[in-house]
Amino acid sequence: MTNEKELWFADQQQLTALMTVLDEIVRKPAPLMESFELSSRNILRRLQSQIDSKNVLDDSVLVDDLNEARDEIKYLVNYCKHLIKLVDQLKADQ
Repeated sequence: MTNEKELWFADQQQLTALMTVLDEIVRKPAPLMESFELSSRNILRRLQSQIDSKNVLDDSVLVDDLNEARDEIKYLVNYCKHLIKLVDQLKADQ
């Protein structure tokens, strides 16, 4: 009987610890993705699909242009994210 009580008490402690961790996870806000990030991911995925489907020897200029467009989109997304962080930082400093 004592062994059963000890097991029950140990289970209760584990459940309490698990609930504490879950509460901490739920309490933190989930990072939201900007709308331009979502749309750019879709565009980048479609560009990569087009790049992969083209023959490099026959369509080398097109493949180069698609790769350049992909790199430009990545750069612009990162630049926009940097500007948003900078604006948030300036607002926090005021």
